[in-house]
Amino acid sequence: MDCKGLSLTPKTFQWIWPATASSPFQVVCHGVGASARTMISWRTVPTLNFSRSWQDYKNGFGSFTSNDFNHWLGLEKVHLLTNNRAYQLRFSLAIQNNTQYFGVYPNFVVSSEAIGYAFSLSTPPDYPLLDCLSPLEGAPFSTYDNDNDGETSVNCAQRHGGGFWFKGPECSTICNVFGQLLQPVDDSRSGIPDEVFWSMRHVAVDLAPKKILIYLLNI
Repeated sequence: MDCKGLSLTPKTFQWIWPATASSPFQVVCHGVGASARTMISWRTVPTLNFSRSWQDYKNGFGSFTSNDFNHWLGLEKVHLLTNNRAYQLRFSLAIQNNTQYFGVYPNFVVSSEAIGYAFSLSTPPDYPLLDCLSPLEGAPFSTYDNDNDGETSVNCAQRHGGGFWFKGPECSTICNVFGQLLQPVDDSRSGIPDEVFWSMRHVAVDLAPKKILIYLLNI
């Protein structure tokens, strides 16, 4: 069970119980019917700190109140959901004029904690945002207190201000979705290593959004 097919208001909290889970847990459902999205992360304010421990990223953190949806669901719950049925992972980034940019990843599956919550996915379609996740497939998740990035000279999660699937020389990454949400006026990156950004395709610009949503959509 997830958010799909539930008769809900456009944005609400819901208890779900995937077949892979030993007990139900609460998620934010966004949308109604077959198009309802099971939210993984909701970021619209810069006050929620994403520089968190492994346990926080495993279990989830943030707010589940009617006035504040800003949260991270938790790697363990994402693992249970994506091993229960087929999902498409989507990133939605909104800039100051509310234009949205999407990153779309079919057949997204997160492994267990024993494998570091590494993920697999299918080849994504071309979008204005560069493909950030495919080069990181198979990499374990990293946090400042559980450094799995393979780099001996730097802690990538510490440098970028949040956990992620880091891999490659000197933490090279096309996106940083769990850094600081700085919300710059001109929508472009200021060059701070730990800010939220995503590199664009065909344009030499790193997009810095005011809002970022991450969710699962049934295939």
